[in-house]
Amino acid sequence: PMPSDSNVLYAWRTNPEVNHFSKQNNSFLKSEHEDWFRARCTRIHREPFWIAISENHLIGFIRFDLKSDGDSFELSYLVDSNFRGLGLGAKIIKLALGTKPMNECSFPISAICHSQNLASIKTLERLDFKEVGTSGDFMKFILVRA
Repeated sequence: PMPSDSNVLYAWRTNPEVNHFSKQNNSFLKSEHEDWFRARCTRIHREPFWIAISENHLIGFIRFDLKSDGDSFELSYLVDSNFRGLGLGAKIIKLALGTKPMNECSFPISAICHSQNLASIKTLERLDFKEVGTSGDFMKFILVRA
């Protein structure tokens, strides 16, 4: 991500539909987002984070956040509302998992998904993520690697 991407990520994150399915669906100030974004960008070398672009359009993002245990990642991704329903979520995840840092990573990769976010549930299941539990409105998935 580039510093200028912060505005787009903020717009995506504060979109009411995205906020509804988010684990952290509380409102926050743009300055708080910018602080988070700057800090998150400093960790890219150990916690991959990409902006997805197609035909010069920012279409989404994917990131892998190192969990507090220090030896597992949580996947987070988003597809811009103008590009949903085209299978791009699966493509973004596949591309990211196929990169050298993620391909060589032996850490478990999980994803947390709102139980009403049927598109994300289907995407994760198609990509060999298996549901391993629930907590409130959220389902936890783990990537099953061959």
